[in-house]
Amino acid sequence: MKKADTIIARAKKEIVDFICFETPLLYKKFGWAEPVEGDNHSITTGDLDRRLTIKVEVDNSYLDIDDTCYEEREVAEILVNLNDKKIWVCTEYNEYSIDDISVEELVEIANAIEETYEKK
Repeated sequence: MKKADTIIARAKKEIVDFICFETPLLYKKFGWAEPVEGDNHSITTGDLDRRLTIKVEVDNSYLDIDDTCYEEREVAEILVNLNDKKIWVCTEYNEYSIDDISVEELVEIANAIEETYEKK
């Protein structure tokens, strides 16, 4: 792994750690019931103070387009597994792991959770 790749991987891990730290605090602040042991914490984006989107690759081959195309998709839910420190970002159609989204998008998610916690 190249140095820049290592830096990005470390940054993603730190952001995931922060989201895992902040999620239970948000649950307590809202008075939500903690999930059963082993289940994921779920944050619907309607509970956050801002709208979130991610850019996803779409298949437009049916339009005879060979280039890679991307669309902005609204995030509907964020799933956080505190045991494994894994995060999935769910749109209306699919779930995406942190490997599927950019560092900038992960930062936006972390910021939205933090801002919501601070405002409530």
